[in-house]
Amino acid sequence: YKQPLFDVKAKRSLINGLVPILTFCCLTFTVPSSSPKDVTVVSKELKPRTIIVNWQPPSEANGKITGYIIYYSTDVNAEVHDWVIEPVVGNRLTHQIQELTLDTTYYFKIQARNSKGMGPMSEAVHFRTPKTESSDKMANDQGNSLFPSIHFFSMMTD
Repeated sequence: YKQPLFDVKAKRSLINGLVPILTFCCLTFTVPSSSPKDVTVVSKELKPRTIIVNWQPPSEANGKITGYIIYYSTDVNAEVHDWVIEPVVGNRLTHQIQELTLDTTYYFKIQARNSKGMGPMSEAVHFRTPKTESSDKMANDQGNSLFPSIHFFSMMTD
């Protein structure tokens, strides 16, 4: 069974009492019947506590998408009301989330919204944040910088 994309209402009426005509009105769309797809999570360059979530719209939007809800949690089995919610307004297909904890696995789900309500959630995807603030900082600390420091020494003699 598949939910209909819209309902059509018909009304039979007479013009001057002679000719029956059929009029159609009131297209009523339903909520999205599929979830957003191709959800990916990537880290933001030089910001290990920030990630970028990307996705594609549902294949069965059943009307204009008016926004998305991103849910994320460190526990994939947590009840949905325990997940953190990030609303996305409009038809954007990317969203940045900041201030995550380092060296932590996060799970992400996305739900599309149209004028009739919320569609189903996507399957959870996971992402582990880096262990340290910046791998570039570690490289610099180990002397592997692209721009090595030059130290000048002077000796004083009497």
